[in-house]
Amino acid sequence: VSAEAPVDLVICYCSERLVWLKAFQKLPWRVEDHSSSTQSNVALRIYHKCGGMNHAEREVQRAALVDEWSPFFREVEVRFVDDRVRADDCSAYLAYIVDRYDSLPNITVFLHADAPEHIPNLELLVDTVFAAGRGYLPPE
Repeated sequence: VSAEAPVDLVICYCSERLVWLKAFQKLPWRVEDHSSSTQSNVALRIYHKCGGMNHAEREVQRAALVDEWSPFFREVEVRFVDDRVRADDCSAYLAYIVDRYDSLPNITVFLHADAPEHIPNLELLVDTVFAAGRGYLPPE
């Protein structure tokens, strides 16, 4: 068994429902419970791409997201992407890379906030993140 490894889930977010993130704990139709591994090894980085909020509104939004998701993940961070030219998924992902350029984890998973609409199998994503967090994926 390999050593556990930190994994970052980077979500480009505006106002989508994120309830699907609970699948990283336990899928209702499966026996396995990944809660302890997710809470130990997976950080949730929400890059908020919706503009037009003042500082107070941002702080309310940040606090709500952190409060909602902190019980499920090792760490929850909300960062607002302020790009006057282009505030979209690409600029959010680039902001994450720039923010962490000197300290990127070995494994980062970039996802849309509505990821289940873009992937054929949520279980495959959950299992891959679980394996990565437990150190079961090959280094290259």
